Amino acid sequence: KDMYTARNYVRLFCSSNADWIVPTGFGERRFAVFQVSDAHMQDRPYFEAIRHQMETGGREALLYYLQHFDLGSIDVFVVPKTAALVKQTLHSMESVPRWWHQRLADEAPTSVENRPEWTDRRILVRCDWMHSDYLKFCKDHNERWPVDRVTFGRWLREKLSPKDQPIERLRRRDQGK
Repeated sequence: KDMYTARNYVRLFCSSNADWIVPTGFGERRFAVFQVSDAHMQDRPYFEAIRHQMETGGREALLYYLQHFDLGSIDVFVVPKTAALVKQTLHSMESVPRWWHQRLADEAPTSVENRPEWTDRRILVRCDWMHSDYLKFCKDHNERWPVDRVTFGRWLREKLSPKDQPIERLRRRDQGK
């Protein structure tokens, strides 16, 4: 058969109890993710009342509401930025960015045992300390494939160093060894 192009009208709704459901990223535009309250979990009278309402004119009322809703009041092409979407994005991140996010949340470039000294608004951190901390993070979070030291260092250099101030490499004697 010959191929042809058609408009995509697929709309999916997923419900899950899992922590990670969809692969989202920064600037997500495909998925709207919401956290549903568990206030009425297993509340049969609550859901029975909804079912009864839907069967006694509720469907028609909902259809009327949706047909007369002013879509001009919202931009349907912008995915709502919800806490649940952020959580999915964090679960979707690769191990090094997830580790770095945790370091930023903890306000320390390494764990407490290896906290470096701040000097002149710059911080000197031994890369091997950071990589060891990253490996511990991976172990604690059941990350099966942590990256090696070279890949880790490349990520740090690429993502964290401003173009006009590259990460400086210190010689071993300068690192106190």
